[in-house]
Amino acid sequence: MNRRIFWMRSAACCLAAAAAAASLPASAAESEPMTFRIDAERHYVLQSELAEGDLVIPGGLYIDNYSGITEMALQLKSDAPLHIENGDFTRDDSRTEYAGTDPVTKEKLYRPKPCFFTDYAEGRYTQHSDETGEENAVLWCSSGWMSGKPGELYRPESSFLSFDIRIPADTPAGVYTCFLSTEQHVIAQTLIQRDFYVYNGSETVTDSVALKALTLTVEPAPLYGDVNCDGVISVEDAQITLGCYTAQIAQKSLTDEALTELFETPYIHTAAEAADVSRSNGITVEDAQGILQYYTALIAHKTPQWSDIFE
Repeated sequence: MNRRIFWMRSAACCLAAAAAAASLPASAAESEPMTFRIDAERHYVLQSELAEGDLVIPGGLYIDNYSGITEMALQLKSDAPLHIENGDFTRDDSRTEYAGTDPVTKEKLYRPKPCFFTDYAEGRYTQHSDETGEENAVLWCSSGWMSGKPGELYRPESSFLSFDIRIPADTPAGVYTCFLSTEQHVIAQTLIQRDFYVYNGSETVTDSVALKALTLTVEPAPLYGDVNCDGVISVEDAQITLGCYTAQIAQKSLTDEALTELFETPYIHTAAEAADVSRSNGITVEDAQGILQYYTALIAHKTPQWSDIFE
Protein backbone atom coordinates (compact mmCIF):
# COMPACT_ATOMS: atom_id res chain seq x y z
CA MET A 1 0.00 0.00 0.00
CA ASN A 2 1.30 3.45 -0.87
CA ARG A 3 2.15 5.65 2.10
CA ARG A 4 0.19 8.56 0.56
CA ILE A 5 -2.97 6.43 0.54
CA PHE A 6 -2.52 5.77 4.24
CA TRP A 7 -2.11 9.44 5.10
CA MET A 8 -4.90 10.70 2.81
CA ARG A 9 -7.35 8.20 4.23
CA SER A 10 -6.30 9.17 7.73
CA ALA A 11 -6.69 12.89 6.95
CA ALA A 12 -10.14 12.41 5.48
CA CYS A 13 -11.45 10.91 8.70
CA CYS A 14 -9.24 12.70 11.19
CA LEU A 15 -11.59 15.64 11.72
CA ALA A 16 -14.45 13.24 12.46
CA ALA A 17 -12.49 11.37 15.15
CA ALA A 18 -13.95 13.30 18.08
CA ALA A 19 -17.51 12.79 16.86
CA ALA A 20 -16.89 9.08 16.33
CA ALA A 21 -15.48 8.70 19.85
CA ALA A 22 -18.41 10.62 21.32
CA SER A 23 -20.88 8.27 19.65
CA LEU A 24 -19.46 5.16 21.36
CA PRO A 25 -21.95 3.37 23.59
CA ALA A 26 -21.56 3.71 27.36
CA SER A 27 -20.57 0.04 27.70
CA ALA A 28 -17.60 0.59 25.36
CA ALA A 29 -16.43 3.59 27.38
CA GLU A 30 -16.58 1.59 30.61
CA SER A 31 -14.63 -1.41 29.26
CA GLU A 32 -10.85 -1.63 29.18
CA PRO A 33 -9.54 0.27 26.15
CA MET A 34 -7.27 -1.24 23.56
CA THR A 35 -3.82 -0.19 24.75
CA PHE A 36 -0.56 0.32 22.91
CA ARG A 37 2.01 -0.39 25.63
CA ILE A 38 5.77 0.10 25.36
CA ASP A 39 7.79 -2.14 27.65
CA ALA A 40 11.38 -3.30 28.09
CA GLU A 41 13.35 -6.02 29.84
CA ARG A 42 14.38 -3.47 32.47
CA HIS A 43 12.91 -0.19 33.67
CA TYR A 44 16.06 1.20 35.25
CA VAL A 45 19.85 1.27 34.90
CA LEU A 46 22.54 2.42 37.27
CA GLN A 47 25.06 5.04 36.21
CA SER A 48 27.76 2.66 37.38
CA GLU A 49 26.62 0.26 34.63
CA LEU A 50 27.26 2.99 32.05
CA ALA A 51 30.86 3.47 33.15
CA GLU A 52 32.17 1.10 30.48
CA GLY A 53 30.05 2.44 27.61
CA ASP A 54 26.55 2.56 26.15
CA LEU A 55 23.97 0.12 27.49
CA VAL A 56 21.36 -1.53 25.25
CA ILE A 57 18.05 -2.83 26.60
CA PRO A 58 15.64 -4.89 24.41
CA GLY A 59 12.17 -3.38 24.21
CA GLY A 60 8.86 -4.00 22.52
CA LEU A 61 5.44 -2.55 21.72
CA TYR A 62 2.46 -4.62 22.91
CA ILE A 63 -1.22 -4.29 22.03
CA ASP A 64 -3.38 -5.19 25.02
CA ASN A 65 -7.16 -5.75 25.00
CA TYR A 66 -7.12 -6.05 21.22
CA SER A 67 -10.48 -5.15 19.71
CA GLY A 68 -9.77 -5.00 15.99
CA ILE A 69 -7.53 -3.03 13.62
CA THR A 70 -7.71 -2.83 9.84
CA GLU A 71 -4.87 -0.34 9.45
CA MET A 72 -2.67 1.89 11.54
CA ALA A 73 0.32 4.20 11.57
CA LEU A 74 2.56 5.07 14.49
CA GLN A 75 5.91 6.58 15.29
CA LEU A 76 8.13 5.56 18.21
CA LYS A 77 10.07 8.30 19.97
CA SER A 78 12.21 8.69 23.09
CA ASP A 79 13.46 11.46 25.32
CA ALA A 80 17.00 12.61 24.55
CA PRO A 81 19.62 11.24 24.90
CA LEU A 82 18.01 7.78 24.63
CA HIS A 83 17.90 6.18 21.18
CA ILE A 84 15.44 3.66 19.74
CA GLU A 85 17.18 1.52 17.12
CA ASN A 86 17.18 -1.85 15.32
CA GLY A 87 13.40 -1.84 15.11
CA ASP A 88 11.29 -4.40 13.26
CA PHE A 89 8.14 -6.45 13.61
CA THR A 90 8.56 -9.20 16.18
CA ARG A 91 9.27 -12.32 14.14
CA ASP A 92 8.23 -15.94 14.61
CA ASP A 93 10.96 -18.41 13.60
CA SER A 94 8.38 -21.17 13.13
CA ARG A 95 6.63 -19.33 10.26
CA THR A 96 8.18 -17.91 7.10
CA GLU A 97 7.17 -15.56 4.31
CA TYR A 98 8.54 -14.75 0.87
CA ALA A 99 11.15 -11.98 1.08
CA GLY A 100 12.31 -11.58 -2.52
CA THR A 101 14.86 -13.20 -4.80
CA ASP A 102 18.63 -13.29 -4.46
CA PRO A 103 19.94 -11.07 -7.31
CA VAL A 104 22.92 -13.36 -7.90
CA THR A 105 21.64 -16.91 -7.41
CA LYS A 106 18.01 -16.09 -8.31
CA GLU A 107 17.04 -18.21 -5.34
CA LYS A 108 13.82 -17.34 -3.55
CA LEU A 109 14.43 -15.92 -0.10
CA TYR A 110 12.28 -16.38 2.97
CA ARG A 111 12.27 -14.79 6.41
CA PRO A 112 10.36 -15.37 9.66
CA LYS A 113 6.86 -13.90 9.61
CA PRO A 114 5.66 -11.33 12.13
CA CYS A 115 4.15 -13.31 14.99
CA PHE A 116 1.56 -10.96 16.50
CA PHE A 117 -1.01 -11.04 13.67
CA THR A 118 -2.04 -14.12 11.71
CA ASP A 119 -1.76 -12.30 8.40
CA TYR A 120 -1.44 -8.81 6.96
CA ALA A 121 -1.47 -6.98 3.64
CA GLU A 122 1.48 -4.73 4.36
CA GLY A 123 3.74 -3.96 7.28
CA ARG A 124 6.54 -1.44 7.06
CA TYR A 125 9.01 -0.25 9.70
CA THR A 126 11.14 2.74 8.69
CA GLN A 127 14.17 2.98 10.96
CA HIS A 128 15.30 6.19 9.27
CA SER A 129 14.30 7.95 6.06
CA ASP A 130 16.74 10.37 4.42
CA GLU A 131 13.87 11.67 2.29
CA THR A 132 11.37 12.56 5.02
CA GLY A 133 13.57 12.57 8.13
CA GLU A 134 11.19 10.13 9.81
CA GLU A 135 12.52 7.67 12.33
CA ASN A 136 10.88 4.55 13.72
CA ALA A 137 7.73 5.06 11.65
CA VAL A 138 5.37 2.11 11.22
CA LEU A 139 2.62 1.51 8.68
CA TRP A 140 0.47 -1.61 8.85
CA CYS A 141 -2.77 -2.88 7.35
CA SER A 142 -4.67 -6.15 7.65
CA SER A 143 -5.12 -8.53 4.74
CA GLY A 144 -8.80 -7.55 4.49
CA TRP A 145 -8.48 -3.83 5.11
CA MET A 146 -10.24 -2.88 1.84
CA SER A 147 -13.35 -4.75 3.00
CA GLY A 148 -13.03 -3.53 6.58
CA LYS A 149 -11.87 -6.89 7.95
CA PRO A 150 -9.63 -6.42 11.01
CA GLY A 151 -6.44 -8.37 11.52
CA GLU A 152 -6.73 -11.64 13.44
CA LEU A 153 -4.33 -12.31 16.27
CA TYR A 154 -1.87 -15.18 16.05
CA ARG A 155 0.12 -14.72 19.27
CA PRO A 156 -1.53 -11.99 21.39
CA GLU A 157 0.98 -12.39 24.24
CA SER A 158 3.81 -11.40 21.91
CA SER A 159 5.05 -7.89 21.27
CA PHE A 160 3.92 -6.36 17.98
CA LEU A 161 7.25 -4.58 17.43
CA SER A 162 10.73 -5.29 18.78
CA PHE A 163 13.56 -2.77 19.12
CA ASP A 164 16.59 -1.82 21.17
CA ILE A 165 16.79 1.14 23.54
CA ARG A 166 20.35 2.46 23.69
CA ILE A 167 21.36 4.52 26.71
CA PRO A 168 24.57 6.49 26.04
CA ALA A 169 27.38 6.21 28.57
CA ASP A 170 27.21 9.90 29.49
CA THR A 171 23.44 9.93 30.17
CA PRO A 172 22.70 12.04 33.27
CA ALA A 173 20.67 10.58 36.11
CA GLY A 174 16.99 11.19 35.44
CA VAL A 175 13.65 9.76 34.40
CA TYR A 176 13.18 9.26 30.64
CA THR A 177 10.35 7.96 28.48
CA CYS A 178 9.91 6.03 25.26
CA PHE A 179 6.53 6.86 23.78
CA LEU A 180 4.26 6.99 20.73
CA SER A 181 4.11 10.39 19.08
CA THR A 182 0.66 11.97 18.85
CA GLU A 183 1.73 15.00 16.84
CA GLN A 184 -0.40 16.32 13.99
CA HIS A 185 0.99 18.10 10.95
CA VAL A 186 -0.91 20.26 8.46
CA ILE A 187 0.13 19.57 4.88
CA ALA A 188 -0.73 21.90 1.99
CA GLN A 189 -3.02 23.85 4.35
CA THR A 190 -5.74 21.21 4.12
CA LEU A 191 -4.51 17.68 4.81
CA ILE A 192 -3.77 16.64 8.38
CA GLN A 193 -1.06 14.06 8.91
CA ARG A 194 -1.12 12.25 12.25
CA ASP A 195 1.87 10.40 13.68
CA PHE A 196 -0.58 7.93 15.21
CA TYR A 197 -3.91 6.63 13.95
CA VAL A 198 -5.90 3.40 14.11
CA TYR A 199 -8.77 2.25 11.91
CA ASN A 200 -11.22 -0.56 12.54
CA GLY A 201 -13.14 -0.94 9.33
CA SER A 202 -14.02 2.55 8.07
CA GLU A 203 -14.09 3.99 11.60
CA THR A 204 -11.14 5.69 13.20
CA VAL A 205 -10.76 4.52 16.80
CA THR A 206 -7.61 6.56 17.39
CA ASP A 207 -9.07 8.70 20.16
CA SER A 208 -10.49 5.75 22.09
CA VAL A 209 -7.16 3.90 22.22
CA ALA A 210 -4.91 4.23 25.28
CA LEU A 211 -1.17 4.82 24.93
CA LYS A 212 1.17 3.65 27.69
CA ALA A 213 4.72 4.99 27.54
CA LEU A 214 7.78 3.28 29.00
CA THR A 215 9.39 5.07 31.93
CA LEU A 216 13.10 4.31 32.15
CA THR A 217 15.12 5.63 35.08
CA VAL A 218 18.87 6.22 35.08
CA GLU A 219 19.87 6.10 38.74
CA PRO A 220 22.93 7.84 40.22
CA ALA A 221 25.62 6.29 42.39
CA PRO A 222 24.53 6.22 46.05
CA LEU A 223 25.67 8.65 48.71
CA TYR A 224 25.35 6.46 51.80
CA GLY A 225 22.85 7.94 54.21
CA ASP A 226 21.23 10.17 51.57
CA VAL A 227 18.11 8.05 51.19
CA ASN A 228 15.91 10.57 49.36
CA CYS A 229 18.79 11.36 46.96
CA ASP A 230 18.63 15.13 47.51
CA GLY A 231 22.40 15.46 47.95
CA VAL A 232 22.48 15.88 51.75
CA ILE A 233 22.27 13.55 54.75
CA SER A 234 19.59 14.75 57.15
CA VAL A 235 17.19 13.62 59.85
CA GLU A 236 14.61 13.08 57.11
CA ASP A 237 16.79 10.29 55.67
CA ALA A 238 16.74 8.49 59.04
CA GLN A 239 12.95 8.88 59.21
CA ILE A 240 12.52 7.54 55.67
CA THR A 241 14.74 4.55 56.43
CA LEU A 242 12.75 3.71 59.55
CA GLY A 243 9.49 4.09 57.63
CA CYS A 244 10.73 1.77 54.89
CA TYR A 245 11.88 -0.82 57.44
CA THR A 246 8.48 -0.70 59.15
CA ALA A 247 6.63 -1.02 55.83
CA GLN A 248 8.74 -4.00 54.80
CA ILE A 249 7.96 -5.78 58.07
CA ALA A 250 4.24 -5.12 57.63
CA GLN A 251 3.99 -5.98 53.93
CA LYS A 252 7.11 -8.12 53.31
CA SER A 253 7.25 -6.96 49.67
CA LEU A 254 6.59 -3.51 48.24
CA THR A 255 5.86 -2.39 44.70
CA ASP A 256 8.12 0.06 42.89
CA GLU A 257 5.36 2.66 43.21
CA ALA A 258 5.19 2.15 46.98
CA LEU A 259 8.98 2.38 47.29
CA THR A 260 9.02 5.58 45.22
CA GLU A 261 6.57 7.11 47.67
CA LEU A 262 8.42 5.82 50.73
CA PHE A 263 11.88 6.89 49.57
CA GLU A 264 10.53 10.18 48.16
CA THR A 265 12.62 9.70 45.00
CA PRO A 266 12.30 7.80 41.71
CA TYR A 267 15.81 6.40 42.29
CA ILE A 268 14.56 3.54 44.43
CA HIS A 269 17.49 1.16 43.87
CA THR A 270 20.01 3.88 44.66
CA ALA A 271 17.93 4.82 47.71
CA ALA A 272 17.81 1.23 48.97
CA GLU A 273 21.59 0.95 48.72
CA ALA A 274 22.08 4.36 50.33
CA ALA A 275 19.83 3.34 53.25
CA ASP A 276 21.84 0.18 53.95
CA VAL A 277 24.61 2.09 55.73
CA SER A 278 25.47 -0.95 57.86
CA ARG A 279 26.12 -2.92 54.65
CA SER A 280 23.92 -5.76 55.92
CA ASN A 281 22.28 -6.41 52.52
CA GLY A 282 18.96 -5.12 53.79
CA ILE A 283 17.35 -2.13 55.49
CA THR A 284 17.17 -2.48 59.27
CA VAL A 285 16.33 -0.33 62.27
CA GLU A 286 20.09 -0.11 62.92
CA ASP A 287 20.48 1.68 59.57
CA ALA A 288 17.98 4.35 60.64
CA GLN A 289 19.79 4.78 63.96
CA GLY A 290 23.15 4.95 62.21
CA ILE A 291 21.98 7.68 59.80
CA LEU A 292 20.64 9.68 62.76
CA GLN A 293 24.03 9.34 64.51
CA TYR A 294 25.84 10.44 61.37
CA TYR A 295 23.58 13.48 61.00
CA THR A 296 24.02 14.39 64.69
CA ALA A 297 27.80 14.32 64.23
CA LEU A 298 27.54 16.54 61.14
CA ILE A 299 25.57 19.27 62.91
CA ALA A 300 28.14 19.10 65.71
CA HIS A 301 30.75 20.02 63.05
CA LYS A 302 32.45 16.65 63.29
CA THR A 303 33.63 14.42 60.44
CA PRO A 304 31.81 11.13 60.99
CA GLN A 305 32.79 7.83 59.38
CA TRP A 306 30.40 4.95 58.82
CA SER A 307 33.09 2.53 59.96
CA ASP A 308 33.16 4.28 63.33
CA ILE A 309 29.39 4.11 63.72
CA PHE A 310 29.23 0.39 62.88
CA GLU A 311 32.49 -0.75 64.43
